[in-house]
Amino acid sequence: MTEVNSAPDQRYFGSSEALVFSIDCGTTQSACAFAHLFPGSTPQVRVVTKWPGQEEAAGDSKIPTLVAYKRGKPIGYGADAIEQEAAQDGELAKWFKLHLHPDSMKVVDEPPEYGSDVPPTFEVPSLPTGVTLKKVYKHFLKYLWDHAQSFFINNTVDGERIWNRLGDKAHIVLATPNGWDTTQQGFLRQAMIDAGIITKEDEERLSFVTEGEASVHYALHYSQSRSWMNEGSMFAVTDAGGSTVDSTLYRCKALVPKLVLEEVCASECVQAGGVFVDRGGQRMLNEKLSGSKFADAAYMNDIMEEFERKTKRKFDGTQTSIIRFGKDWDNDRPHGIVKGRLTLTKEDVTTAFNAVTPRIVSSVSNLLDGRKVEHLLLVGGLGESPYLRKALKDTFGSKGVNVVTVDESTKKAAAEGAALWYIRQLVVARAVRSTFGIILWRPYDPASFHRERRHRAKMDHDGSMKMVDLWETWLKKDHVVGEETSLSFNYFSIYKKLPSDLGTFSQDVFAYDGEEDLVWGRDDKGSLAPGVRTVCTLRADLTGLRPSLRSQRGPKGEEFYRVDFVISVMLGGTSLKARLNWNEGDERREGPVTVIPNSIL
Repeated sequence: MTEVNSAPDQRYFGSSEALVFSIDCGTTQSACAFAHLFPGSTPQVRVVTKWPGQEEAAGDSKIPTLVAYKRGKPIGYGADAIEQEAAQDGELAKWFKLHLHPDSMKVVDEPPEYGSDVPPTFEVPSLPTGVTLKKVYKHFLKYLWDHAQSFFINNTVDGERIWNRLGDKAHIVLATPNGWDTTQQGFLRQAMIDAGIITKEDEERLSFVTEGEASVHYALHYSQSRSWMNEGSMFAVTDAGGSTVDSTLYRCKALVPKLVLEEVCASECVQAGGVFVDRGGQRMLNEKLSGSKFADAAYMNDIMEEFERKTKRKFDGTQTSIIRFGKDWDNDRPHGIVKGRLTLTKEDVTTAFNAVTPRIVSSVSNLLDGRKVEHLLLVGGLGESPYLRKALKDTFGSKGVNVVTVDESTKKAAAEGAALWYIRQLVVARAVRSTFGIILWRPYDPASFHRERRHRAKMDHDGSMKMVDLWETWLKKDHVVGEETSLSFNYFSIYKKLPSDLGTFSQDVFAYDGEEDLVWGRDDKGSLAPGVRTVCTLRADLTGLRPSLRSQRGPKGEEFYRVDFVISVMLGGTSLKARLNWNEGDERREGPVTVIPNSIL
């Protein structure tokens, strides 16, 4: 098999030796990977394959995303968390990643209940008593990091010396769902600081990459892409994970001297991952065993564990499934239990998959419809499901789309792919998933639509009337943004009197998840318009602009002071950045702008 990293253009051309670690903190399973980089060499990405409490599963690259707590203190992680919870009568933090999802991702793709206009949302398990989401992430990320560090030192030749030389400068990449943005990135960055993994002074060591983009690096690394990819060709990657299924469409821009990709349109992100198959299975089993003594929680926990571990992963839609959970004397023939074995028909198990398969197929259809796509690369834990693979092949095979799975185990795709992303940087342009913009004031125009909200108009410091709450679009959904893409916006601050302190500039940045064109960013009561959410705030200290302050006269002759400046927003890459620019005489000055993510909690 020809691997991408065997080509000459896959060498690492950084200027110095370095370490990179990547973390995929998934809904049900997590993983870590790393690479030791030398200039001019072809890096090898390695995955952490030994986790405490999983000694019997040699080579297992995944750890359950679980933390056990007792009285607010962590007492176990991963597989060990299950034992500690039972042994010490603790509480389990599970599926806590779901708490971080934005509201737009918490809506289930199902019709509202009768008599309601509110779309249903999926249930998010509560956190242990007295434990915040910040604490859970702080504890779990610290555990992953400490063990990845230990694994590197103990499983690398001269590992301790290398770590002592490079460890405090190691770059860290976190893989996140396609539907997350600056808000979630800010939360995770603070969790990494709270855990002592990075500091505010060296937070540039931390990068983010979407799970979709990490997965394309992984898939191309292990697939024979050179045999089917041509310049200008389009292909899709679907990462079916624990909670989200992320699908992205790429176009090959170049093959030589290196492979270059760009996103074609906004990626798809749907709540249809493995946990929702589990929930579908739970509902099916509750109905099937209703009235049986084996519906007791103790039995059901064992049955569900077997369903998640074996049945879900092996089912292809054609076979009867057997769940072994009890002893030879455990019988209930009316409910399909004989000698501790529960028999499930193919219709039974299909019911569990019906909760997600149509959503995944619909999501991929939205991406592919009307476009000439020949290959769909399927990765992720749920991507290994024979049933899902068959459903996708049945749907898209007749349309000329070849559904491809890589030879390697894909359950570690996001972790390994995130490290490959840092090294390769194959994607040079990304499509915006939402419309981004700001809410601003403009001169009031009584002859325009402004008059419908004239009661909201306000007097500015320069004596003019301004219309508030107007929406201004920065980037529309599906707009393709290159690595170097930036936008510049002219701003000014007005002061009634000569100020001793110019204060701080602050601008909220918003995302709009709707499809219709937006005119007002807020309703007539001042609340955010439907579909609009705060992403982050840009904040800059204007103290250095004092020499640029100018005296002016308003329409009634009143004196005021004004300072002009430019905010440049860098939109390329995987994180938003900004700079402050202004003129001081004939010189162009520049200063920092802090990007403050919207608070989740």
